[in-house]
Formats: sequence, C-alpha cells, structure tokens
Amino acid sequence: MNSKTRTENSIMNIFTGVGGYFLNVAIAFACRMVFVRVLSESYLGLNSLLSNIFSVLSIIELGVGNGIIYCLYKPVHDKDEKEMAALMEMARKAYYFMGFFVAVSGLIVMLFLNKIIGDTGDISENIYLIYITHLISLVSGYFFNYKAFILTAHQKVYAVSGLSYFISILQSLVQIIMLLCFKSYWAYVVVIVCGTLLYNFLITVIVNKKYPYLRKYRKEKVTSISTKELIDNFKGVAVYRFSDVCLNNTDSILITAYQGLSLTGVATNYSLFVTTVNSLLQQILNAIVPSVGNMNVEKSRDEQYDFFNSLFRINFWMYSWAAIGLAFVSTDLVRLLYGEAYAMDIKIPIVLALSFFIAGIQNPIIIYKNTRGIFNQGQYVLLFTAAINIVGDIILGRQFGIIGIFSATIIARLLTVSWYEPYVIFKRAFNRKPFEYYKKYLCSFLILIIEGVICYCFCAFIQFSPVVNVILKAIICTVIPNSVLIFYRKDKAFLRIKALIVKMLLSLKRKPNSKGLKKSVNS
Repeated sequence: MNSKTRTENSIMNIFTGVGGYFLNVAIAFACRMVFVRVLSESYLGLNSLLSNIFSVLSIIELGVGNGIIYCLYKPVHDKDEKEMAALMEMARKAYYFMGFFVAVSGLIVMLFLNKIIGDTGDISENIYLIYITHLISLVSGYFFNYKAFILTAHQKVYAVSGLSYFISILQSLVQIIMLLCFKSYWAYVVVIVCGTLLYNFLITVIVNKKYPYLRKYRKEKVTSISTKELIDNFKGVAVYRFSDVCLNNTDSILITAYQGLSLTGVATNYSLFVTTVNSLLQQILNAIVPSVGNMNVEKSRDEQYDFFNSLFRINFWMYSWAAIGLAFVSTDLVRLLYGEAYAMDIKIPIVLALSFFIAGIQNPIIIYKNTRGIFNQGQYVLLFTAAINIVGDIILGRQFGIIGIFSATIIARLLTVSWYEPYVIFKRAFNRKPFEYYKKYLCSFLILIIEGVICYCFCAFIQFSPVVNVILKAIICTVIPNSVLIFYRKDKAFLRIKALIVKMLLSLKRKPNSKGLKKSVNS
C-alpha cells in the first residue's frame, strides 16, 4: 500500500512542496503586480477583506481534518482498509454538513456586507455578485477536499501539493491574461472559481483510482476509536481552529472598519510577504508531519523527544532568518514591486516580523500536538487567546491604528499559548518538565533580538535604488542570522539534523526499490 519508506516520502514531500511553491509564488507575485497596476487600491483591499471574511466563515471546519488524519495514522500503518474507508466516510458526511452550513452562513453575512465595507471607492462591479462568486468557490471545496486526507495519511503530501500548485500556477497565468485583456476584477474572480472546480474534480479522480476500497467499504463502521474519543478530539481541534481564525483572519476586517479599503490594500502587501514566507516554511514542515505521526506509533518517547529537539532547532533557524528578512527587506521589496505609494513606515514590517516569529517558533509544539492527538488539552486557554486578541484589536486599533491591530496578536500569544501549549505537550507527549523548553525559547528570542539590532544598524546605511537596496539588505539579512550556526556546530540536535540531511541526500542517489536503500533508511 505504501511502497516508499518514511524518508523517501519526506524527501518527495519536501522537494514537491518547496519546488512547486517557489514557482507558484513567482507567478502569483507577477499576477499581483499586474493586479496592482491594472486595478486600484480599493480592489486590492476588497480582495483582502473578502479573503478574511471567508476565512472566518470557514471556522465551521474547525480543524476536523487534522482530527481525521490523526485517526487515519494507525489504520494506515496496519493496512486496515475497512477502517480507513469508515473514517473517510465519516469525513465525507462531516464535510457535506459543513459545506451546507457555510453556504447558509455566507448568505446571512451578505446581508451585512454593505455595512462592513462602507465606502467602496472606485469599485464599479456589483459587490454582492463578487461575494456570491467567492462563496461558491469556498463551499465547493467542502464536498471534495476531504478526499486528500487519505493521501496525507499515506505520506503522499507531494501528490496533494503538486496538484494544488499546478492548478494555482495555471490559475495565476490565466488571471494575468484576463487582467491585461479585460482590466476586469470580475474576470479575475471567475478564474478563481474555475480553478477550484478543476482541483476538486482532479483530486476526486486520483483518490477514487488509487484507493478503490474507500467506496467498496464505505458502509463499514469505525472501530479503532470510540465516538466519545472522536468528539473529544474534534472539540479540542475546534477550539484551536477558532482561536487561530480570531488571531490571523480578523485584521483586514478591523483595518477596513477603522481606516477603509484603500489602507487595507496597502497593508495587505506586507501581510502577503509574511503569508508567503510562512507558507513556504510550512511546506517544509508539513512534508515531515506524516513521518512524525508514523514515528509516534513506532518509536519510544525518548527517541521522539530527541527528534523534537532537532525539529525545534531547524525551525528556529528558518524562522529567525525569515523574520529578519521580513523586517528589513520587505519595504524595499514593496517599493520595487508595487511602487512608492504602497510603502509604509518600518515599524509595520518589524511588528509583523515579530508576530511571524512568535507564531512560527511554536511549530514543533503544534506538530506534536496534532500527531499525538492531544487536541483537548488547554483548549480553553486558546479561547482566552482569541478574546485577548479581539479586545486588543479594538482598543489598540482605535488608539494606534494598524500597528496596534498587529501588536494585539503578539500580546495575545505571549500571554497564553506561547507558554501554556509547551507545558501541555511536554507533560502529555514526553512526560517531562517544560523548563528546558522555556529556556531554549527565551534564548532563541534573545538571539533574534541581537540579530535584528545588528541587521538594523547595517541596513540603515543602505540608501540606494530599490533594486540595490533589496539585494544588499537581503545579503546582510542572510549572512548575520546564518552566522549563528557556527555556535551550534557541536550541538547534538544540530548534528542530528546534519546526519538526517546527509541520509536524505544519499538516499536520492540510490534506486527507490533497492534493498540497500530500504536497509539504510530504516536502520
């Protein structure tokens, strides 16, 4: 059923995810550049606002997918086709219900759309028609996207991401043509719907062909986990998802409410850089999530903890490097890609980069939370996180504007999940006290601040054209964060990562089906 080893699948996931992502990002940015030059700031703001509204509507999904995938790990490992089919049928029913719920909720929200948006600026298209088109695209996904869960559980993330990138790249290319030929936002939106429908059709064909037993045994009942356990898991995931939506998908709504669509469009350019970089790093991390889930079934707690430390180290390295770049390169990149009119004060990218780092440094904790099925521990703390963020958005947004809204997210995380979730994971997953983690967390934060101050001092002297500024600042923001690796060259976690990378590279030189490879990667 799964002929490739865990290492081979991780390699395929990483290469497909990262390679496809770079190509997709390049074309997506080209599409956005055309968008900015053909349409006005109001359209950019509307696009961002609708994206956030539909993210909030998607709160009904509440991370049920993560719960289903977690439940699939064991039957996939045991090659239990009936149990896998039963779980996928459960997912189908759940997502059909959620699709109908989102459709109804979306229609209700539409009644208040005019009050949320206020002044539409120079937008000539019918706002309600655009909204309905976006809603159709969103709802259709609930009836097909769940099929990808079985591929993820089989460590075939590369198949899902590869198809997703193919459709996304094709969609961006068609959107560029439509914008240049018709200069119409309406045409831009219609292409999104067509792309979504094509992805849904292809993922259905792939899964039905590769896993025919899903239809054969669809009437089977779930036996590997009780209904109470499922409900408890979904409940915990639901609270986490609700908190995540409140933290990450309400900013554009409040910025629009306080300062209008145009400023939302300007701020979105910076948020897009953060989202783009974060998505790239998530591609790398998501590629190994199924392997971590498989490892949790096979390995001891000590071995899992050792791998966690390695994961923490490489995650810190990636996110500190990326955060420094976002803080000091993004403004010049905005000037280069979109023009001087879209550039904002350096305080904005610094605050966004800090928020990006604080969220990203939690990734190893989140990965082990999902793959160990620890969904219902500390769930109410996440509700406090969401509440603090929303109250902070309202108070700080009114007092300080955009920077206050972005800062509220940082405050909410530091007061709650940044310390509590590690406590839960160390207690439940590793049976260890979390003080060692807190120490590493504080040291990582201190290193980031030192790197940031040094980079800021050097970048302050770079005052040339946008192209030269981007190149020179990118070099500075690459050399300084990576120089820290010198101090980790004898660190056990660093050496473990180095050995793993060498192992992966060596496996690429061998034939996938050779006995030598299987012995090597499983040893």
